[in-house]
Amino acid sequence: MNSGFINEDDCKSCMEELFRRSQNISDSWELSRFNGKTYLTKKTLQTCSFKEDDVKNLKFDDFSDGIEHAHEDDNSVVCDDKNKQVLMFEYHVIYSESYSVPVLYFNVYRQDGSLLPLVKVWELVPEYFRERLDEDKWTFLTQTEHPYIGRPFYQLHPCHTDKLMAAVSSVEQNPSGSPSNYLIGWLSSVGPVVLLNMPFEYVG
Repeated sequence: MNSGFINEDDCKSCMEELFRRSQNISDSWELSRFNGKTYLTKKTLQTCSFKEDDVKNLKFDDFSDGIEHAHEDDNSVVCDDKNKQVLMFEYHVIYSESYSVPVLYFNVYRQDGSLLPLVKVWELVPEYFRERLDEDKWTFLTQTEHPYIGRPFYQLHPCHTDKLMAAVSSVEQNPSGSPSNYLIGWLSSVGPVVLLNMPFEYVG
């Protein structure tokens, strides 16, 4: 595991463990399955701001139908300007057989259910990550087809995930040799790029 890669069975076990911890702390991760494959999903509502006034004002009630576990994230991004909006974020964690690492897919929805365009998604990336985004904008965070449900989703490209995880010192191995905290360490590292923050209760 020191290489930063993870096999599919270990990744599935990590997903199940993260789901159990999520239930214990009343977080909103869910386990989903597609043709025998296991993946994680989560929906949240977050307050964001944009430089241009081209997104309608949204209210939490607009998202209430069919979203049982959506909630306003404690770490919602609130910018200084007055053009604050509430958007629904949908996150999926899926194992990539090609890269042997998990991949974070996500979508951001307006009030009318339409997707936020990529240029606006880029605008949501926190300032801390902007330098990397500016250097590698078209491959770092891009739109692609969801491998299971066939709809357009945004993704954080997995090409450097193995190097990242090889360098994450917090990855601990359980007695079977698989990193029980692999997904938690990975999501804690990459999630904030797209406003996904892991509560401290996951650690330990």
